[in-house]
Amino acid sequence: MNPNVDRPAKSFFSAPVIIAMFVLLFLLVIVMYGKIRSTSPNPITQNTPAVTIDKTIVYKGNLAAAAGKDRLPQGFPQNIPVETDSLQESIKTEFPDKKLTQYSVTYTSSKTIDDMRATYESFFKNENYVIKPQISDTPQVQIHTSKDGNDISVIIENTDTGSTRVFLVYIDRSIN
Repeated sequence: MNPNVDRPAKSFFSAPVIIAMFVLLFLLVIVMYGKIRSTSPNPITQNTPAVTIDKTIVYKGNLAAAAGKDRLPQGFPQNIPVETDSLQESIKTEFPDKKLTQYSVTYTSSKTIDDMRATYESFFKNENYVIKPQISDTPQVQIHTSKDGNDISVIIENTDTGSTRVFLVYIDRSIN
């Protein structure tokens, strides 16, 4: 029996080499993930700019506040109806170059879509907002209004859990 003929040739990719390559690849992925995470911006907090891109500044309302209007972003008009106890999002975005501020809030309500529509339509009429024509071919209620150059858009929809979700965007163009 000739030892050079009967024995199969050894492969360079033996089990220990393959395992070592996987371990090195895993460590490389962990190191790269750590570098990406370390360059991420800090969490958004009330009155502290979180992100500044092209002179746009984003603030997040304090959803951890006990309740009430303190949960809304600073400067949000106090008379606009919002159920603050169920806020899911509360953001203020300043656009200094465009001389406007956008306030965005999202919350849920136990009221029906029709009840919420009536609440907002009544508010807009009482505050002399001009209500623009509504889109009626959608399952949501969409109300777009304006007054003194400022705009409010409200979208009201049903959630999967049976509650009603309200998205409200207020654009304030009264910044000097």
